[in-house]
Amino acid sequence: MNPPHRRLTLLVLLLCTGGYGASCLTGTPPISVPTPDPHTHPDVVLDVHFAQGQILTVTPAANVPEVPPQLGANGEISLVALCTDNDSGCRNIEIFAEATTTNANGSVVPAAPGPAVAENLNPNATPGGTASQKRNASIKLSVAQLRGTSAGLKLEVSARATNAHNEQWNTKQVSLFWSHQAPLTLPNCPRFFGSVRAAVLDSRVVTIALQNAKAADPGKTTLPPSSSSTRPGGTGTC
Repeated sequence: MNPPHRRLTLLVLLLCTGGYGASCLTGTPPISVPTPDPHTHPDVVLDVHFAQGQILTVTPAANVPEVPPQLGANGEISLVALCTDNDSGCRNIEIFAEATTTNANGSVVPAAPGPAVAENLNPNATPGGTASQKRNASIKLSVAQLRGTSAGLKLEVSARATNAHNEQWNTKQVSLFWSHQAPLTLPNCPRFFGSVRAAVLDSRVVTIALQNAKAADPGKTTLPPSSSSTRPGGTGTC
């Protein structure tokens, strides 16, 4: 099986591949790049488009939601990144995506650090040359291909912009999750009028907590009590 970063590379779908192609942003003619470095960084933004229609916007300063929308088992997500620099012009815009999978037995296959999965580089954007004020790049990812036969998937995405003076700026990194939903089963115990219903673990919350715990400490095999989540129903006793 191909490692996660290899599968990501195979799924690249660029909407703008370089230069000033038809797929690039229009209305922003190239500017002359000043030779003295103004020491200003470019602006960068990343939009995550979910199959359900939601859009999550990630910037260097935006607060990333603690629980972002869940990935669909067989859905797709589109990542669209934009670099803007009115002073030096944009040289490159890159998208990064790292997939960590969790097997049914709890073992974790960490993401292998790799290059950007999508970029839009203009090698001619240098001091004294010309550069566009805006550059964009896009990639579409299949959740089914990323997760394979694993029981859980953690996808970390971000974007980086570089201007013609090689000043760089990064968005925050956001983590997206998918986990296999096992059928819920109730304890086989007598039920009496007025008896409380046993608590049932929410496997999605437990899987996400286990992925985060193992990423922080590969040797960790247990979770603190606060990491588990129960659905309403009582104390868990018959």
